[in-house]
Order: sequence, then C-alpha cells, then structure tokens
Amino acid sequence: MWHSMETYPVKRLLEKWGNTFLVEWENGGITWEPKGNVSLQLVEAFEKQYEGFGLGVDAILATRKKSRKVQLRLAWLQRPASEAYWVDKSRISRSFLALHKPVLEGYFSLLMKLQYRDARRCPRIIFHQAGRSII
Repeated sequence: MWHSMETYPVKRLLEKWGNTFLVEWENGGITWEPKGNVSLQLVEAFEKQYEGFGLGVDAILATRKKSRKVQLRLAWLQRPASEAYWVDKSRISRSFLALHKPVLEGYFSLLMKLQYRDARRCPRIIFHQAGRSII
C-alpha cells in the first residue's frame, strides 16, 4: 500500500467525532480526516480548547427531551443528512448554544404554543449554518 508523505496546509480543526476530525484546509476545502492524517500538534491544541460540538454543525434538524435531557439532532458539514445524530445539549459548546439561543428559544416556544406531543409532527429544521432560521 502506498502512503503519501506530502503535507497540506491546514487552516484549523473544526470538529471531532471519535478519532475523526473535521479539517478546514487553507484552500477553503473542508473534509473529515482520520486522526492519523492530522498533525499531533494540531490535535493536541484542538483538544485543549475544545468545548463541545459547534463549528462542524451544518444544521440543527430537531430537538427532543429524552431521559430528562435535552437533545439536538445535528447534521454535520460535509456529511449527508442521513448521518445526523442526536447529541445531548451538554456536549454542545456554550458559545454555539449562546449564538443560536434566540432560534432555539423560539423553537421551544413554538412547540409549547402548538402543544406538539408527537415528535413526527414537529418542524424539522430549526437552524442552518447559512444563518437562516427555519421554523
């Protein structure tokens, strides 16, 4: 098996999922890369400042309460929507939540007003990275 020893300039690491990192390249591209493809120094620096999911989130597709915990269904940059995943709110960065607090509060307010009991009837996309609120 042939392995390239070339290096490519990285702008920053945006996210991690297990041992996979979302890399923003200097050329503007964004890809998910295994930990082995990313410099150890970048990984260590990223993990020191990592507060939770945020920069790699493309959209919040839905919210729910499960076992008394609020969860958000997150779609990821550079991944198909079919790979969206339910994540406990506690695993999402405070800065990301603060930035989108008005949208999330509006969504919860809407649910209360409409008294949604059936999650299948809830509006699906409540935030998209492009900055649009879709309620």
